[in-house]
Amino acid sequence: MMKNIEKLLPAAMNVATDNLARTDRKSVSKEYDGYVASFAPSLITAGLLPTLSFYSDRHKISDDKNDADREKREPRRIHVLNALLDILKKVNLIGATDDLLDHALAHKDHAHSQRQLRKSLTDASIALKLALRNFKQI
Repeated sequence: MMKNIEKLLPAAMNVATDNLARTDRKSVSKEYDGYVASFAPSLITAGLLPTLSFYSDRHKISDDKNDADREKREPRRIHVLNALLDILKKVNLIGATDDLLDHALAHKDHAHSQRQLRKSLTDASIALKLALRNFKQI
């Protein structure tokens, strides 16, 4: 497991800097630390689909990818989910998809795919949690 996390860590650092860091690229909102820290335990206790559903709070945000003022953008769980997806894409652990929940639902009848996605997301969340340790929490 540690070897997988070591492979994911560079991607996690890049994604944290590009997707979660504030405009100074040296700090992140403290909420992200909590969201990432609770992701893997949620996978274990609630399961894959309930966790992805909970983290897919996209109904609360507008199209913030084009938001010029990143400091004022509210931290949302969907940002963590999108960061995890980007990490998995960077290391080719997931194919072309823009939504982890939709991807998991499309493969819900394939137990092996579900287990693999759960393991990949657990490892990616640990790598992201470690990457976030390099940022000042605001």
